[in-house]
Amino acid sequence: MRVFIWVLFLVVTAQSVSAEPPGDLPPDPQPFDNGMSPEKTLEAAQEAFRTGDFGSLRRLLEPLLFPTPVFKRAAERIDARQLLGLGLFFDAQQVTDSEERRSFLDLARLNFYELLRERPDFVLDPLLYPASVVELFDSVRSTHAQELDALLAAQNGPEEKSVQTIYVERDVSRRSLVLAFFPFGIGQFQNGDSVKGTLFAVGQVLSLGLNVTSYLIVESLRGDSGYYDPGLDRRSGDFADALTWR
Repeated sequence: MRVFIWVLFLVVTAQSVSAEPPGDLPPDPQPFDNGMSPEKTLEAAQEAFRTGDFGSLRRLLEPLLFPTPVFKRAAERIDARQLLGLGLFFDAQQVTDSEERRSFLDLARLNFYELLRERPDFVLDPLLYPASVVELFDSVRSTHAQELDALLAAQNGPEEKSVQTIYVERDVSRRSLVLAFFPFGIGQFQNGDSVKGTLFAVGQVLSLGLNVTSYLIVESLRGDSGYYDPGLDRRSGDFADALTWR
C-alpha cells in the first residue's frame, strides 16, 4: 500500500524535483513505531546494512526523512539518506513488476538528490558499492550538475587569490683550478676551508724543512774526497750517519 502512496508522491513532486512534502501530507514526520530514538534507529539501519539486511533500511529510515527529516545533525541526515537510497535501490531489484521497480528507483534518485543538495561534493565509493548503485548516484549528479555546482560554490565561498613574491639570493664563488695544485694548502684556503689549509701548510713546511736539513747534514758528512768514512768495520762512522739522515 505504501508503495502506491510513494508513487503518488513522486508524480506530484516530479516537476519541481524537490523533497518538500506535498500539501496534503502532514508537515511533521510520522511517529516511530519501534520505540527508538532517531539516532538509535539510524544505528540499527547501519547495522542492518553491514549484515546485508537491506530490506529493513526503508522500514527504519523512511519515517525519519519523509516528509521532513528529523535529524538535527547534517552528518546523520547524510548517512540516513545514503542508506535509504541504497535500500530503495536494493528493493527495486527484488520486485518483478516494472512499474513498482521504477517507483523504487525514482524514490532512490529523489533521496540521492536531496543528499547532494546538502553535500554537493558527496561521492559513493565504487570500491564499497555495486557499480549499478554508483551509476545511479552519478546520473543524479549529472542531471542536476548546474544546480549542484552552484551550491558547492556557495558553500565554499569566494576563492581568495593572493600573489606572493619569493626572492632567491644566490652567492656565486669562482675558484681557479690551477690554485688547487699549488702547495702549502693554497687550494684549501681558496675553498674557504682554513683548517685543512693550515694543516696542509704546516705539514708541507715541516716536511720541506726536514728535507733541507737532512740534505745539508748528509753533505756535511761527506769527506773532501767525496766519500763517507765507513769506519773500521766499514758500516759505521760518517757513512752510517749519512744513511740515517738520508
